Amino acid sequence: MATNGPPIFLDRYELEKQYVVLDIILDPADYAVAVQEGDEEFRQFLDKAIIDLKATGEMNQLVDFWTKGENEEEITRLKDFITILSIFMAIGGFILILIYIWNYRLKLAVNKHTKELTLLNEDLHDQRQRTADSNAFKDQIINNIDAGIITFDLNFMMTSCNPRALDILEWPQQEGVEQSPVFNEIRTHFYHDRAKQFVFHRNGQRKIVYYSLNDMYNSLENQAGYLLTIRDETEKVQLEQKLLTQEKLHALGQLVAGVAHEIRNPLTSIKTFINLIPRKIAQKDFQEMLVEHLPKEVDRLNQIVTDLIDYARPSTPRIQPCTASELTTMLTFLHVTMKDEHIDFQLKVPDGLVFYIDPQQIRQVLLNILLNGVDAVKNVTGKRIELEIYYLDEECGEISIKDNGEGMSVEQQHHIFDPFYTTKAKGVGLGLTLSYHLIQENNGDISVTSTKKEGTRFVITLPIYREEDSLK
Repeated sequence: MATNGPPIFLDRYELEKQYVVLDIILDPADYAVAVQEGDEEFRQFLDKAIIDLKATGEMNQLVDFWTKGENEEEITRLKDFITILSIFMAIGGFILILIYIWNYRLKLAVNKHTKELTLLNEDLHDQRQRTADSNAFKDQIINNIDAGIITFDLNFMMTSCNPRALDILEWPQQEGVEQSPVFNEIRTHFYHDRAKQFVFHRNGQRKIVYYSLNDMYNSLENQAGYLLTIRDETEKVQLEQKLLTQEKLHALGQLVAGVAHEIRNPLTSIKTFINLIPRKIAQKDFQEMLVEHLPKEVDRLNQIVTDLIDYARPSTPRIQPCTASELTTMLTFLHVTMKDEHIDFQLKVPDGLVFYIDPQQIRQVLLNILLNGVDAVKNVTGKRIELEIYYLDEECGEISIKDNGEGMSVEQQHHIFDPFYTTKAKGVGLGLTLSYHLIQENNGDISVTSTKKEGTRFVITLPIYREEDSLK
């Protein structure tokens, strides 16, 4: 223990001069010095010398000198080894730290990618489920749809066929369906016409089939094959014919007054001639007048009856040339109705305009629209209906029917051609529906514009007869 002065213990016993007080703590050491017994003076000398060497630090130098020798090299090597080992340990520790950091980051990345893969796997599973559901949904639609669907590859080899197609083709199973007589009948057509309705007879029954052939494309927009859609329209056409007959009968009831008027005129003339026969039969002028006018009146009666029969008889479209004047012949039946209702009826028909249509069907359409016009103007003042026929271009002509009646709302205009939609208290809502269908069968189109309290205008577009039509 270091001190700044002589310890109190030495002062108390007045021994401070016999001891040397050091400022450092001496390391304990085991050593011994042997002297001759009784040579106390020499022992004290040695003790004093050792103490002095310790005090001056020379003892350590002597120890180092004597102990340095052979072990110095070993100590140096040991120090170098320790240094190198320390360096390697430091490098190893650094590498371990890097490995730990890399392993930690790798673990984070693995966890991240594992989560992503898990999400992708779940998404893939969901997509596969959605795909399976979608395929099942499509299969149910295809298998239960009312239209027959057949697919072909690019070589027109059949690849699929739904149950409805087998029903229409009258074949029990998909295998060998190409041998079906109905399929062979369709195949003879679709190589030339991509869409067509045709009639054929099977087992003594009349069958009407409509088909449509379209190209199929894959996801890369490359053509992959063909899609054939077929529909059995036999019942539809039969129902339309029944509805058309009912509509005609309904219209005939409204034509009674006009027909009676038209028949009364020739009957009056015939009766007059018959009454004059007893008194004037010998007169040459009377005979010439009788021969000239009586057959005309009979022919007139016959034409009225013929027109009525043709009008009421259901028929398939018979496309033929028909002049605009011939198309409006039956409208004379409405003149009496127009007169009784105090309607100003204006008719404008050009000379030389010839349509290529079924006259009876288009007359039915005109009659339906005109009768609707009569109902529309019942409650207005200055009742007026205009029918005008004119050229649209070199291929089409138009028929415009305009009234100044109550008009229709936008919502009503959207539904007037829908089946069973009517604004009349006693109407059935089929007149304009059938009219639209008949216009379509005659390769035409119909449109309507109307404004509330101002009136309605129907425009019918129909094909004009051309010379090449006679070759069809």
